Amino acid sequence: MRTTAVCLALGLVVALAAGGARAELGKCVVVTDFDGVIKIGESEYSNDIKTILPLIKEANVSYGLATASCETEWIKGYLNEVIDNTTYTEEFLESTAAQFCVHEKHWQTDKIVEYFDGDKFCTIVFDDSIGNRVGIVESGYKYHHVDATIGITMQDWQDGLTALQTDPPCYC
Repeated sequence: MRTTAVCLALGLVVALAAGGARAELGKCVVVTDFDGVIKIGESEYSNDIKTILPLIKEANVSYGLATASCETEWIKGYLNEVIDNTTYTEEFLESTAAQFCVHEKHWQTDKIVEYFDGDKFCTIVFDDSIGNRVGIVESGYKYHHVDATIGITMQDWQDGLTALQTDPPCYC
């Protein structure tokens, strides 16, 4: 609830400062990698992922998954059974919002943003590979590096939400 209020308030303040026009809500997209962001090592997962997923929904942003891993069926089962079966539904995992087995993260993100009819400049990718940063940023997306030894944290989420509100500001 608090995250939504902050996001909406920031959007409204920026919109009013720009002359009162307000962009549509729901054009922002959050994309996470799987290995090193959600899943840590062989059997652990991010301490904060189960808290962050509901916050993504509350913040009125769309969510996508992009992983280079080709262990598609195993990942789908892991996400649905271990992490969150309300986010990682069969419908989600079979849609283009969930991208598997492609090493170019920016291509995966293109498909996810298209699926949600999102705004490229209001999309942030949380990834543990610095090597993916160049393609992501050159494609117009925002990038946030995640420490692969601990996975995505509440601080990463808050930093990412802040990044969506700046340069250019997004009204999500």
